[in-house]
Amino acid sequence: MKKRMLLLGMAIWMAAALTGCGNDTTDSTDQATAADQEQSENAAEETQTDANIEQAATGAPVIWLEHQEKDWHSDDGSKWLMHAEIQQLQVDIPGNDAATQKINDWSEAEAESVWKAGEEMASEAVDYIKESAEYATDYQNDYTDSYCYNRFVTYSVMRADAQVISLESLDSSYLGGAHGNYYYEGTTFDTMTGEELKIQDIVTDMPSFRRQATKDIDKYLQENYSDGLFEDYQDTVEQIWESEDGFNWYLNESGIMVIFNPYVVGPYAMGAVTVPLPYSDYASYLNQDYTMPETTSAGNGELTEETVTKIRTSRLEGGAQVNYGDLNVYMDQKNEFGGGTLTIELNEQKEQTEYFDRLCDSQILYLEDGRVFVLLVADHASDDYELFLYEVTDGKLKMTDQQDNLFIGDGSVLAGGRKNGMLMLKKNVNVFGSYQCSMTYSIGDDGKLVPDEEFFQVDTDNYPYSVLTVTRELPVSVNGGQTTLQTGTQIRITGTNDAGIALFETTDGKVTGEIHYTEPEGDSEFYHKINGVTEDQYFESIPYAG
Repeated sequence: MKKRMLLLGMAIWMAAALTGCGNDTTDSTDQATAADQEQSENAAEETQTDANIEQAATGAPVIWLEHQEKDWHSDDGSKWLMHAEIQQLQVDIPGNDAATQKINDWSEAEAESVWKAGEEMASEAVDYIKESAEYATDYQNDYTDSYCYNRFVTYSVMRADAQVISLESLDSSYLGGAHGNYYYEGTTFDTMTGEELKIQDIVTDMPSFRRQATKDIDKYLQENYSDGLFEDYQDTVEQIWESEDGFNWYLNESGIMVIFNPYVVGPYAMGAVTVPLPYSDYASYLNQDYTMPETTSAGNGELTEETVTKIRTSRLEGGAQVNYGDLNVYMDQKNEFGGGTLTIELNEQKEQTEYFDRLCDSQILYLEDGRVFVLLVADHASDDYELFLYEVTDGKLKMTDQQDNLFIGDGSVLAGGRKNGMLMLKKNVNVFGSYQCSMTYSIGDDGKLVPDEEFFQVDTDNYPYSVLTVTRELPVSVNGGQTTLQTGTQIRITGTNDAGIALFETTDGKVTGEIHYTEPEGDSEFYHKINGVTEDQYFESIPYAG
């Protein structure tokens, strides 16, 4: 099946930077004239930029993430050799078919490479299963109900606006051995041309940038990972500049993010490391066409924790002056495990919520109607999420909404796709074994989140354990009428309003309908009830997480 998760982007044509230039032989009069002309052109550029911002707030490119998966089995069908999943990007940039096609062609090629590699991995899995059977003593997986090898490729949109669409992919796999492996990779496109950007396109003074970045990366690694670093990690940091593929990066709203995957500067147990290089610290070395996201009229971008980010603080309206401010999101009084008081600062204003174990996500949202929001998600512990939404108006923060158990999933944030923005958010539910589900929200005129549909969409898959097998006649509603599903019928839960109704589909796809239930009563009850009977009496097993 294909699951579409709508994200955002924005297409704006920004005025090219106009700069005067001279040489050592120019006399003082000519220099003054050139300087005056440059100042005049820059002033005209600023006026034109703001006009373009306002004019462009009428349409936005859209990014779909289509969930696709494939399986490979042995010739006789008895062994599940390989399972692969990918989120394939599809981009639509209105009025720019050429850029749209280039990015979509790249995405299609990436997906095809995953399927091609899957074929090879499936062949290798045959030998692995054979060897495992020869050496296994205490336990042997027959790979009938679970796959042997696997690969999962997901994308997060880290920044999407008039200038760039910047992605971070997570490619995780298990190909035998003690544990699986994973790596992150950044990819950034020019929104106007659709061309994939290199770091040389972002940096205008590479030698100076390299010198400062090398020092800052080394300092960051020492301060945060000193106990786990390889002895020769500094050599590795020096060598990332030597090859085109060595510098692994993406852009977010705060700066250039440099990725070091497991085994690059430290062991697997240390995990992947992302080092921020803030735009503000490197402004003199950078191409401002790509590194001034505050000038965009609509878009979204990840905010880096503990990094001051310049954002637009005023609404875009009828020729009004556009103001900017310094935003910072961080955990105050942070303990050794990273927990602290969730804090957001804008210029001199400081707002705090409460203690959380971690800050999960922070995003700036520039809506097409000109409004600006900051969205934060924090976790108390074990997926106990809280979402906070702040509107930025006249240089001030105002909390407009707070929601329990809502969070941002893989690549799920979007804004600017329409007047009131759009956010694809996740929620954890426990309805007949379902767990994570999705809902698209708008931001109302009062700044509160408004669900776009009645039902959350439950994230489904092809795994056997997500199938519910009916063990007694199950009362359901189909096409508005009451009926029953017979013993032996197999279904999957596809949606829920999390308030008494679950949507289902039979595994053969022939029947869809509703199951009406009541919530558990009090702390002593765990199961939902259907017609007064607990759910465990209707199904062979229910895959709740323990």
